[in-house]
Amino acid sequence: MNTTTIIPEDIKLAMRRGDEIKSQIKQLTDELKKIEKNIERYALSVPHEPLKMADRDGKQAVLCDGARILPVRFEADALVSFIDTGSPMDLRVREIITPLAHAALFRPVSGYERRTADGRRFRGLTRLSIDDEKTRLDLIDAIRSRDKDGIVKSRTVIAWDEMEKL
Repeated sequence: MNTTTIIPEDIKLAMRRGDEIKSQIKQLTDELKKIEKNIERYALSVPHEPLKMADRDGKQAVLCDGARILPVRFEADALVSFIDTGSPMDLRVREIITPLAHAALFRPVSGYERRTADGRRFRGLTRLSIDDEKTRLDLIDAIRSRDKDGIVKSRTVIAWDEMEKL
């Protein structure tokens, strides 16, 4: 049974315009991806400075075109959210922190997972649960998300919303 409805002219126009907009968004999104890859490649080749954000690890390149400044961040602060009980990471974490801090930061499941999914919020929670800075940093290092070769996973953020005009 076909329930196609004949629609008024203003809705026809709205449908056509919506289709045009969706097409333009796709084209612009594809173009922006290429632009961002080019910017990322360039930003990797210039000097970097440490991130100045609390509870963030990584570095950034600050690009200037004479009229605008664009930060390009290379964030290296992804933390694993789930740790298998008895795994090497589990054993290392238990060596680093007290059982009380462990209970404050992780909850048991079939292994255990962070009490907060947000890595940045988790880092703040470690400040409340672990007084000793070295211990806290050791814990963060122990649960960093790494690739199969042990290299810390990172992501690139081209901070368009933070671009400043000179």
